[in-house]
Amino acid sequence: MPSLAGHKLDKYDMLEEVGHGGMAVVYRGRDTILDREVAVKVLHTHLADREESRRRLQREAKTVAKLRHDNIVEIFDSSDPASGAESYIVCEFIHGVTLRDWLDERWSPRPALAAMIAHRLCLPLEHAHSMGIVHRDIKPENVMIRDDGCLKLMDFGIAQILDTQRLTTTGQLLGSPAYMAPELISGKPVDKRIDIFALGVMLYQLATNELPFSGRNPAQVLNRILEGDFKRPSLVDPKVDEDLEAIIAKALAREAADRYQSAKSLAADLEAYLAGLELEPSPAELAGYFGDPDTYLPKLDERVCRALTRRATQAMRAGNGARALKLLGRVLEIDPRDQRAAAMLDKVRARGQRMRQAAAVAGGLAAMGIIAAGVLLLRPDPPKPGSLESEDTMLAGPGGAYQHIPAQNPDRPPLPFGVADTEETETGEDEADGGSTTGFAGSAGAGQDEVGDGGRPSGGGRPPPEGALSFPCTLEIEGLPAAVLAGGDYRLSVAGTGKNLPARASVELEVAPRTRVSLVGESYEGAVILDQSSCSAGPVILRARSKPAVLSFQSAEIPLKELSVSCKKGCSVKDRRASNFPSLPFSRNETEMFVTLVFKAKSYREETQELRLTPGTNTVVVSLEKLE
Repeated sequence: MPSLAGHKLDKYDMLEEVGHGGMAVVYRGRDTILDREVAVKVLHTHLADREESRRRLQREAKTVAKLRHDNIVEIFDSSDPASGAESYIVCEFIHGVTLRDWLDERWSPRPALAAMIAHRLCLPLEHAHSMGIVHRDIKPENVMIRDDGCLKLMDFGIAQILDTQRLTTTGQLLGSPAYMAPELISGKPVDKRIDIFALGVMLYQLATNELPFSGRNPAQVLNRILEGDFKRPSLVDPKVDEDLEAIIAKALAREAADRYQSAKSLAADLEAYLAGLELEPSPAELAGYFGDPDTYLPKLDERVCRALTRRATQAMRAGNGARALKLLGRVLEIDPRDQRAAAMLDKVRARGQRMRQAAAVAGGLAAMGIIAAGVLLLRPDPPKPGSLESEDTMLAGPGGAYQHIPAQNPDRPPLPFGVADTEETETGEDEADGGSTTGFAGSAGAGQDEVGDGGRPSGGGRPPPEGALSFPCTLEIEGLPAAVLAGGDYRLSVAGTGKNLPARASVELEVAPRTRVSLVGESYEGAVILDQSSCSAGPVILRARSKPAVLSFQSAEIPLKELSVSCKKGCSVKDRRASNFPSLPFSRNETEMFVTLVFKAKSYREETQELRLTPGTNTVVVSLEKLE
């Protein structure tokens, strides 16, 4: 298409070309009637070359023009469908740069800043969705940063206007592969939740500076999106905490029903996350950042560290050692030189160690008492009921023996083991004695514990009495990706009874001795036997094992029984029909597998795909080029 710069298009002087993309060429123009600066987007000819396409463009442009929001680029005008000339849309001209440009040149990832930007973009999305308009092409290139720091979402509805025509004329999907929702790729019905998915991709990208789904070519990217598995954000950037990870995982859920159902609900979770950092997602915050990022970012880090330190202090006062350790760890990820956080961390760890030692001593004494009691209880004649004190209870046990359960004072619930009624200062010191082993509740009896270098509890806990009919146990699941956990598709089978698995993969159970617990789901499996000794030592780990990778091939033009598949790299399968391709087992501790497959069919050109496989079903889209 020849440039229109220096020419006139209807009532618009085309002053200069300022951008171009797959859909349009953008010009800075001047409305000669209203004498105002505008942006004129002239669509490529092949996207709107028929009168019906031009009429639909006008209808949809009128619909989108009704949107009135501070964060949406306003549409002023569109071309006359009967003119037969260029098809174009006229909108307000934004002085600034795109978010894509900012990411490439100025971005330094901060989870809090990522949440603020994503929250701000939720607002125009919710407004558009409430009017039945879906964007369909959310990506950094379609977000403008105005000179005053205001974010402007542009090209609303353009993808929807052109999608049918492009599919008809070129057979291609319209949009950026890395941001496309699974249902858009697979041709299923779509709704506003595809915008939620795309915004989730952007949130991941803003938080880590990497895309969740990437590959050497678009086919690889699309297949990885269909698989629905991605690297946990915290593994890419340790500053991303589990709270933001859970939000990202829900936004990126493979099934639309498992995602946020509205931009409003996503915004609410982001706002709550920021409130925990004592931040408000206001326009002033973003204006401060985009206006002077070099000054804003150090101050933001200081504010976040102060908020996390205050929360850690509150957790310590509440006896929640594990929570305090996590919060202080986040502070040191942001600022490794924070001496106050380091001192508090050492204090918490030292107390956790003392509490474990105290728990071990208590456990030894309890065991000695049980042995002595057993000698007395294993007598031929059990005590007569009348000889028992009315406040006590006797429970029949094996072999006719009885277990003596002492009564408790109903007026005062027992304190967790190791907890004393002491107040702590903000640095974690005890005001009473400056270092009492009972001034802070560690893991013993309260389910909390010192966290080691890997960020997991390292042991501890009050041993349950031997011979108890049931006992508490903390079970942690390892090996499940964050996206799999957030999807809610996995359950635990506890002695044959189903139990929901929470998103954080940590479950508090009340079980009988030798209880079998197994993981139930499509892609991962595992089992463990729970007993008193393992549960009293701290959280019990159930390690998820990868099920074999099952390949589900999809081809619109070739029957699967006529499609031949051979493994060139990563496996040993040769010349098998796609309809009966075998599953591929994983090695121990592996959760992904890279293979290169060659696809052949009569009268079609051979195709090679490099795939990343995950446990369970993997959808593989095959599209071969027909030979002339």
